[in-house]
Amino acid sequence: MLNRGSEWRRWEPHIHAPGTVMNNQFSGPTAWHDYLTALEQATPAIEAIAVTDYYVTDTYEEVLRNKAAGRLPAAKPCEWALPYWSLPRDPLAHALIHC
Repeated sequence: MLNRGSEWRRWEPHIHAPGTVMNNQFSGPTAWHDYLTALEQATPAIEAIAVTDYYVTDTYEEVLRNKAAGRLPAAKPCEWALPYWSLPRDPLAHALIHC
């Protein structure tokens, strides 16, 4: 039996990364460093992110490469990095299918 109450953990289920197709909010030569540093220093700590992009997995794959190189350490923050795609059903109607 547990002797404590619920533990709340911060997850960010929809977060764009540098280079996101149709929604790139980052620029400059330090965009990836700045982005990863912001995630690592967030308070409360982010324990899971879903890297959002449209049609492609490029930004998710870059997050995984950086994670494998030691960024976003598993001992908090960011134990989990998951892909999240928005697929416009009709590009003119802005209706999205999320996966």
